[in-house]
Amino acid sequence: MGNASAEALRGEPVRAPLQRHIADLKRRLYWCGFTFIVACVLTFPHADEMIAWLKKPYHDDLIFYAPTEAIFAAIKVALLGGITLSMPVFLYHLWKFIEPALLPGERRWIVPFLAIASVFFAMGVSFANFVIVPLALQFMLQFGIDRALVPQLGVGFYVDFNVKFLLTFGFAFELPLAITLLSRLRVVTPELLARYRKHAIMVNLILSAILTPTSDLFNLLLMAGPLIILYEVGILSARLFGRPPVPPAEEMDEPVKVPEGTAGRRVLFFVVLVAGLASGGALAQLSPGGVLDELGPESFVSIQSLALGEGQTVYAGSFGRGVFKSEDGGKSWTAVNEGMTDPYVYVVVVAPDKAVFAGTLRGGIFRSKSGGKSWAPVNAGLERLETQVLFHHQGVLYAGTGSGVFRSKDSGERWEADNHGLSNLLVRALVVDHQGTMYAGTTGMGMYRKLAGSAQWTRITPSRLSHPRDQLPANFVRSLVVDKTGTLYAGTADNGVYVSTDRGETWRIIGGQLANASVRGIAIGESSWFVGTGIGMYRSSDQGKTWIQVNNGLTERAIQSFAMGKDGTVYAGTSGGVFKTEDHGAHWVSTNQGIATSRNPAPRH
Repeated sequence: MGNASAEALRGEPVRAPLQRHIADLKRRLYWCGFTFIVACVLTFPHADEMIAWLKKPYHDDLIFYAPTEAIFAAIKVALLGGITLSMPVFLYHLWKFIEPALLPGERRWIVPFLAIASVFFAMGVSFANFVIVPLALQFMLQFGIDRALVPQLGVGFYVDFNVKFLLTFGFAFELPLAITLLSRLRVVTPELLARYRKHAIMVNLILSAILTPTSDLFNLLLMAGPLIILYEVGILSARLFGRPPVPPAEEMDEPVKVPEGTAGRRVLFFVVLVAGLASGGALAQLSPGGVLDELGPESFVSIQSLALGEGQTVYAGSFGRGVFKSEDGGKSWTAVNEGMTDPYVYVVVVAPDKAVFAGTLRGGIFRSKSGGKSWAPVNAGLERLETQVLFHHQGVLYAGTGSGVFRSKDSGERWEADNHGLSNLLVRALVVDHQGTMYAGTTGMGMYRKLAGSAQWTRITPSRLSHPRDQLPANFVRSLVVDKTGTLYAGTADNGVYVSTDRGETWRIIGGQLANASVRGIAIGESSWFVGTGIGMYRSSDQGKTWIQVNNGLTERAIQSFAMGKDGTVYAGTSGGVFKTEDHGAHWVSTNQGIATSRNPAPRH
């Protein structure tokens, strides 16, 4: 007995079929919404475990910038968990809604439908988290790392980035099943889907551009490629499991045929080819160690630090390839990384006792007593392992870390905090003047000073009575140098070099040519001064009054570090390897034999 007859027997007003469908849809949507809310409430207490699962492709610490960022990240992952847990209920009500349109034999497929759909959704989420997200992160993070930028991801951005990808791919993996179901309902046919393939490709590209968390072409193709492949899988599934179309009556007109060109196949071939090549290149750089792992052998190497040892020994710390050592003045290099678990090196120094120390991004401080042949971590007492500067003074080793300054009096065996007034600041530069006053350059909070015999750091702030030209305008101090007279020089991130003769009370800029330069290093020699910037090297022969660019032969001008030898030889570490000059910067040569680099290959001998 039909629904209308049953309603008439119960004395209820007979509703039109459309009204009954709408009422049924509303009832099922209420149930789906209630189930989703309950599932979100159940998953919220497990938000930490879910964030840890999402974090598997990224092995570094997540941070948060706003007070509400962490809780909103937890809410987002709870929503993701709620959708995942509720998916069987959503699918059940979807099946029951379309069940009246199915044949009696087809209605028995509810159990296989729920099982297959749930498995496909879980497969899509897992595929996104372990394949697509690592590829996307690798591409974007590597772009910044190759330019010597430090990846520090906020938990809000990371969770939002992941959740969008995971939900999109979870539902995208239902596409073959949805196409098969529509084919069983005779809404579409495999022939129709194949005929409009090029239109479907265009729609997939548009949807990918809308749904992709970022706006770059690489991530768009990472999403569009699988969607197009799943569309083709859906056509194949519709051919195998769809309901055969009803043959048209003989008297019916010939159905209109849409011309089948080759444009769709060409677009499909291009998208799959580009996505495959891009994904293959990124996959080649992925490893079980996580997103930030060792670079491929043909990628250019960013040299973050250079340290001179005895004779012609030079150490180079790279961002991604660990430490290199040269014993012939840079003519040839050898990787010396045994025992070093973090290849992202910020700084390398050679102690008076010939021990070599390396500060890294996530592994802390490593020490080698064998000239770099083997390394051991020396992190006892450090709060945060990120170490960007190491500095020796009167037998004490100082470390500038992500949580201030630490010092060690026993060659790194044990560290103690020297942080009063500096806690939780990222220190980028350290120096001590001839009176024993120590200065610390920080990221975002300018410069701090600690007088000799004092344990308290104080921020060097401009006096309210001083003229603006006497103030240090930059809060990002990347390098500090003190000359023999006690004059202090500060290299800033985007405001050039400033000099102070009164221990930081007043400042003046030097060298108009350096006014807006991003300064990465300062060296004061007997006859020449050098400044390394993001656009090359500058030299002054008149104690900083005038500066000239000295970049002849310096094919990579993004200077990250440099070191000046006693004989006037200068080594420059760049985003494309190591360069060397023996004539005060007049001519530079690439010295990368043994350091893999595609941007600046080693010279042939």
